[in-house]
Order: sequence, then structure tokens, then C-alpha cells
Amino acid sequence: MVGLDISYLLTQLYGGETMQLAKIELNDEQVVLLLNNKDALDKAIGDVRQLVDEFEPDLSNGVNRKKIASFSAEISAMKVKLVKLAKSTIEADRKKIAAVNSSIKSIEKEFSDLRDAARKPLTDWENGEKARVDRHTTALDEIENCEELDLLIEPVDFEEYQDQADLAYLKRKRFLIGKKEADELAKAEAAELEVLRAEKAVRDAEDKVKADELAKIEEAKAKEADDERLRKEGEHKAQEEAEKKSKADKIAAEKKLLKVKLEREQAEKRVLEAESRAKEAEEKAKVDQESKVQKLRDDEAKRKADNAHNKNIQNEVFKSLSNLGVSKDDAIKVVVAICDGKIPHVSIKF
Repeated sequence: MVGLDISYLLTQLYGGETMQLAKIELNDEQVVLLLNNKDALDKAIGDVRQLVDEFEPDLSNGVNRKKIASFSAEISAMKVKLVKLAKSTIEADRKKIAAVNSSIKSIEKEFSDLRDAARKPLTDWENGEKARVDRHTTALDEIENCEELDLLIEPVDFEEYQDQADLAYLKRKRFLIGKKEADELAKAEAAELEVLRAEKAVRDAEDKVKADELAKIEEAKAKEADDERLRKEGEHKAQEEAEKKSKADKIAAEKKLLKVKLEREQAEKRVLEAESRAKEAEEKAKVDQESKVQKLRDDEAKRKADNAHNKNIQNEVFKSLSNLGVSKDDAIKVVVAICDGKIPHVSIKF
């Protein structure tokens, strides 16, 4: 290479554990010679590429990951330095603009590719970390926003988020259990309301039957009074008629009166029967409702007693673990794990 040995540029490229490209001092004359000799430029780029290929990235800790980023940054800094010096030569020599621009493009592209290639292991690791964290975050959101107790899944394999996931699971489980109990109580109250409505309907039906029967009785009495009035008027007007006709009219009136009385007795009998049926229906509805309400109360009392008993047993286990030297947090975790069946062959007898 004329005027500039490219190997000089690379003698300190990999001194120790980091590159030293950004520290090399290049003058305008050296840059002009390099940019106008494609073979020399390709040789320099190839040597840098070889360093990238031979570089062994270590992602095991933060220090080594910073070394990867530093390696990529030094290649980028070398690119910026070469491009900056190359652009300055354009002002000095217009005639070589085409060759210099071509070299600039090569430097831009090749060094950008080399920079990306050098950083690729770290970039891939960072993308993997983001995807992993996003996956755990999404799973936590699903636990915290679950609306059905049957759909709530116990968290596993949450890595560093396991404690947060376990806490979210326990909180959501307690919330959904409380919601389910509230729904059951609401259903019981709705059933009681239906019974009350049914009882009112029975009373309304009874009142209507009584009113209808009373109206029939009053109508029969009114008819009887009218008949009696007409009979007396007929007797007064027909006083001079023959005895036989008067007697016949009287017999007919008596038969009619007997029929009215019979109809009244039958109406009264129907009222009594309707009252009896209504009373039986009311007593049956009351007994059924009392039975349902008592069952709900008995179930609720049993559930509360069971919960209190279980809590006392769990507190005794917790105290025993604490007396054995187990920390408070670990004792709570052990009791919860045993209750959830996470520890094989171990259980709490309630």
C-alpha cells in the first residue's frame, strides 16, 4: 500500500480485552490514501470483520455485557472518525468526490453491519429478556383480572416474579370466593322475595273470591226484595181475583224464594271452600319458605363454624412452626402450601 501501511491501523485494534480503534490518530493524507485504494480499504474492513468474528461474547454478567456494548461502540466510533475525515477531504479535492463518496458508503454500510454483528448477541439477549418479562407481566395481569374462580390457575415457573404471582393468586382467590358467596346470598334473597310475591298473589285471589261471592249474595238479596215487593203489589192489585189464582201466585213465590235461599246457601258454601283452600295454600307456602330460609341459615352457620375451626387449626400449626424456630413468613408459606396440597404426604387434620 502506497504511503500508508494498513497494518499500522490494526496493530492496536485488539489490545487487551477491548478495541482501541477510536484512539488511532489519522491525518488527512493518510485518509486520502486509504480511501483512494479500494484494496487497502477492503483489507482494513476485512481485518475488523475478522476481529468481530473472533470475538467471543460472554452474557453471564453485566460487566461482560458492557464489554460487548463497548466493542460495538468502538467500531461505530471508528466509522464516524473515518467518515468525518473522509468528508473533510472532499473540500480539498473536488475531483475525487465520486471515489470518496463510494468509500464513504462502503464504510457506512460495512461498519454499521460490523457494529450490528458485534452487538447481535447482546441485542438478542436483551430481546429475549424483554419477551420473558412481558410474558410474566401478561400472566400476572390475567391472574389479577380473572373474573371466574374456576378459571383461576395457580402460578408456576414465574422465576423472579414467583412471589408476586403467588401473592396475586391468593388475593384474587379470596376475592372470587367472597364474590361467589355474595352471589349465593343474593339468590337466596331473590327466592325469599318470590315467596312473598306468591303469598300476596294468594291473598289477592282470596279477596277476589270473597268479593265475588259477597256480590252474588247481595244480588240474590236484592232480587228477593224486588220479588217480594212485586208479590205484595200483585196481591194488592189482584185482591179481587179468584182465591185459586191468589193461592197459585203465593205457591209460585214461595218456590222462587226457596230457590233464592238455596242459591245463597250454595254461594256461602263456595266462599267457605275458597277460604279453606286459600288458607291451606298460604300455610304450605309459609312452611316451604321457612324450610328454605332455615336451610340457608344452617348452611351459613356451618360454613362460618368450619372456617373458624380451620383458622384455629392453621394458627396452631403456625404457632408450632414458630416455636420450632421457623420465621413468620416461612411458617405462613408452609401452612398455605400444606392447605393447597403442594407438599406430598403432608396434610393438616381439621
